[in-house]
Amino acid sequence: MEEAREEVLGYLYKRFGMDEHSENAPVIIDKNTICFKEGWLFFYNGARAVYFNDLSYAYIGNAPIFFDLRDHTFTAFNELYGDLKIQIQDYIDSKKI
Repeated sequence: MEEAREEVLGYLYKRFGMDEHSENAPVIIDKNTICFKEGWLFFYNGARAVYFNDLSYAYIGNAPIFFDLRDHTFTAFNELYGDLKIQIQDYIDSKKI
């Protein structure tokens, strides 16, 4: 899981144009990670929002990212479209590798 976590974090740094030293760099909220046999669903937010509960630094629309262990791809999922576990299972079932 650690390798997947680091790959997702690297993706987030690029996506937001930051690195681990940036004031509000993205951080993965480990306690919220959901494990599947096929991968992990990682939740994240800005460092200041996570560590200092400063919601003015929270990322808006930050959809959790599923890391597919089978082919090392990332897919973002949005809770607006329903239960995340069901969405992930549908994704897994549709992507037979």
